[in-house]
Amino acid sequence: MSREAEARSYPSLAEIVNPENRSLMVYYPGSGGDLLSPVLTTNSDRFVYVDVCKLTEGYGHPDWTHLSRLEEEERILGVELDIQNNGQTARINFSYKHRQDSTPRQRDIVYYANDALIFWPPELDDGYDVLITRGETPSFDSHDVQMRQLGKKLVVGGFYISDRKISWHLLPEWMGFREIPNDVVFPCDNARLYRKDRQESLELLSLLFQFEDVFSDLNSFVRGGHSYTLFQNIDPEEALQIQQQYEKPVDPEAFKRNWEQMLEELKNDFGEKLLQKICVTSQIFRQLPTNVQESLKHRLPELQPTTYEFFREFEND
Repeated sequence: MSREAEARSYPSLAEIVNPENRSLMVYYPGSGGDLLSPVLTTNSDRFVYVDVCKLTEGYGHPDWTHLSRLEEEERILGVELDIQNNGQTARINFSYKHRQDSTPRQRDIVYYANDALIFWPPELDDGYDVLITRGETPSFDSHDVQMRQLGKKLVVGGFYISDRKISWHLLPEWMGFREIPNDVVFPCDNARLYRKDRQESLELLSLLFQFEDVFSDLNSFVRGGHSYTLFQNIDPEEALQIQQQYEKPVDPEAFKRNWEQMLEELKNDFGEKLLQKICVTSQIFRQLPTNVQESLKHRLPELQPTTYEFFREFEND
């Protein structure tokens, strides 16, 4: 999809996010060279962008000069940008008339060349209204940062716009969010729009994100994160033939005995590590509210049936 085609689809989202054309604080970690998306999707006038980059010369991530893309953004928006750039922070100002406006409005962007995983913009200390993420935004690799962004600083009534789910296994309602259906392509076909309806405690959010982490780790382990899951389904005769093609001739009987011994050792190691991971997952699971536990017992078998079966057997023992 071209930038022009993207741009044409964005403004309709602003009718949901900002129907009264208010002055919202919009946060965009991992923003790259994308200037116009937040402006068009929110019709706000205050923006904070953060990404690992250099704002001066250089090319190739993380040395890519994201601001070099601004000429294209200027052309699509039909504006002239005023940029004050010291190499670490850029301040971008321009006047733009959104289709929801009767007259042009001044727009102000602060762009920090920093890592959103560890850097917190001071402009957001009192809270912000809209969070926008896209792709593998590094600020969502840590549930501590996720709590800060989604659970504490995003105001009640605020919006989260992303091409990713808040969680693969957890329902947004458990975190105080509600998913709003929308047909707007932002920034791709699997766009998600959430509204924060209430402020959940940080203790609950911490448990939810911890459970997401440990269950995801357990699921990866069960689905192929150990050598045993790979070798257990290999035919020993086929393995012997492959071995003889690339190595010196080997004694078939000795090879089969070694193969069986290797499988037994891998199986024992797999079982021990699986039990450890299930124990950790279970400990956090039992700390969750009863209603969340019951919902997970219905949700997880649909999402990850094999992994949940291991977990269920442990919980029932």
